Amino acid sequence: MSPRSKQPSRLSLARLDTPIQRLERLASGLGLKADLYFKRDDMTGVALSGNKVRKLEFLLAQALEIKAPAVVTCGGIQSNHCRATAVAAANLGLGCTVVLRGEDPGPNALGNLLLDQLVGARIRWVTAEEYRERRGEIMLEEARRWTQDGIEGYVIPEGGSNALGSLGYVQCAHEIAAWSEETKTDFDVVGVAVGSGGTLAGLAAGWAKYNVKGELWGFPVCDNNAYFEGECGRILTDMEGYVPEASEAKIRLIDAYKGIGYAKSTIAEERFLQKVARLSGLILDPAYTCKAFLGFCEEINSGRWGENPRALFVHTGGLYGTLSRSWTIHEAP
Repeated sequence: MSPRSKQPSRLSLARLDTPIQRLERLASGLGLKADLYFKRDDMTGVALSGNKVRKLEFLLAQALEIKAPAVVTCGGIQSNHCRATAVAAANLGLGCTVVLRGEDPGPNALGNLLLDQLVGARIRWVTAEEYRERRGEIMLEEARRWTQDGIEGYVIPEGGSNALGSLGYVQCAHEIAAWSEETKTDFDVVGVAVGSGGTLAGLAAGWAKYNVKGELWGFPVCDNNAYFEGECGRILTDMEGYVPEASEAKIRLIDAYKGIGYAKSTIAEERFLQKVARLSGLILDPAYTCKAFLGFCEEINSGRWGENPRALFVHTGGLYGTLSRSWTIHEAP
C-alpha cells in the first residue's frame, strides 16, 4: 500500500460480487450492433438494492466508528439513495432523517418514499429552491436534532457521492477486472448512468488502479458534461488519499440523453424501457438506467466505439422508482 493511502473501515451490506451476464437476445431484439453484457448491480440486495449500497458500506462504517446516533442525507422524493440509507440505518439500529425535495403526498406514498416511511425515517420536506440553495445547512440542522452524548448525526451527501462513498465503485471496478481476467473477456466500452457523480468517479479511479481494459463512459441524467467533470474531478482529487491512482483517472461523459428532464419520460423512453423488460426481464428505471442505456445503445450503433464492440452496461438499479408511478403499457413490439 502506498504510504499516502489509507484503508477505511467497511461494512458488509451488499451481496457481492454482482454477476456479469451476457445478453445476446436483448442485443438482437434491440438491433444493437454489439456483444452486450450487463453488470447486475441491481442485484446487490432487495430493499438494499442498487448502486448506493456499495457506497453506504464505507459511509455507515464511519458513522458507527464515531458512534453517531443517526444519519442524515438528501435527495429527490423518489431518491434511491435516501431509501437505501434509511433501510441500512434501520438495519444497524441508527436513526435517520432524509431531506426530500418535493411535497408530501400524504397517505399516497409509493416506491422509495413508501419504504422510507416503513423503516421509520424522519422526513424533512423542502422546496426545490431550498434544496438547491440550503440543503447542506438544512442537513446540519437535522444532524444536530439527533445529538446524543455530544455527538451529532452523521451527514451523508447527496447520492453518497464523496471520496469515501465512491470507494464502493473502486471495488466494483476490481470485480470487473477480475471477471475479465478469469473469463479472458475484455470489454471495449463500459457505460453507466450519472446522477451525482460518485459512481462514475469511483469506477474511474478503479479503472486507473486496476488497469481495467476498455473505455469508461458516463451518461448524465441531469445537469451537463461540464458540471459532472467538475463534480467527478473534485471527488477524484479527494480520493487520492485512499487511491493514489485516482490522479490518473479519466472522466468521459455524454450528456445528450437527459430527455425532457430529471425523472421525466418521453413516450419513446417508456417504450424502450418496456421493450428491454420484454426481451430480457431486466427492469430499468425511468430516472437513471433507462435514459443511460438508451444513450449507450444509440452511441454503440453510431459507431463511436467501432464495429460490434464488446460492451458492458452497469445496471445501477432503481426498481422502486419504477414502481412509484403509473404507466401506460404500450403494445408489444
